[in-house]
Amino acid sequence: MKETKELLTYLGEVVSLLKQIKQTLANRNKTTKMKALTSICNVYLDRADATLKYAKAGGYNEFNSFVVEEIFGPVIEYLASEAIK
Repeated sequence: MKETKELLTYLGEVVSLLKQIKQTLANRNKTTKMKALTSICNVYLDRADATLKYAKAGGYNEFNSFVVEEIFGPVIEYLASEAIK
C-alpha cells in the first residue's frame, strides 16, 4: 500500500513538473530547438498523465516506482535544464 501511494504521489509530481516546464517553454522564443523540446515535453506529459490515470484506476500493480522514476527522472532533469537556459 505504501508503494502505491508513493507511485501515485510521484506520478502526480511528474505531471505537475512537466506542465510547469511546458509553460516555461511556451514563454520562450519559437526556435526549432524550443519547438522540439516542447514536443518532447508534450509526449512525456501525455505518457505520465496516462500512467497516472491507469494507476489510479487500479493498474498500479503493473508499475514499480523505481522503474517509473528511472523513466521520467532524467527526462524531467534535461527538459528543466534546457527550459531555464
